[in-house]
Amino acid sequence: MRVQTRRYRRLINGKSAYLFFVALWALTDIASFIWATGPKTDMWILKAVAALLVPVSMTLVLDAHIQTDARPAVVIGLLATIAIFSLDVIYSVLAMISVAW
Repeated sequence: MRVQTRRYRRLINGKSAYLFFVALWALTDIASFIWATGPKTDMWILKAVAALLVPVSMTLVLDAHIQTDARPAVVIGLLATIAIFSLDVIYSVLAMISVAW
């Protein structure tokens, strides 16, 4: 059994909330999402990534509140973050998506 710090829970809850609400936003109000983040060419990819982020965020929240081994949730969180960041960088450099900031 592991002992979780408050800092760990806050970090995981913050990351989970961000992923969940961005994914939900992309799935429910595509017009405002595109307005805020720039034009997209393939809506199915946007929706697929958003749909995959919902279970990732829920897994992270469950991990922060259930006393089990943290390694699987840490791995899924880190890999999801690296994957999303890589997609943003690669497709921004290739000018396939606009930079949102």
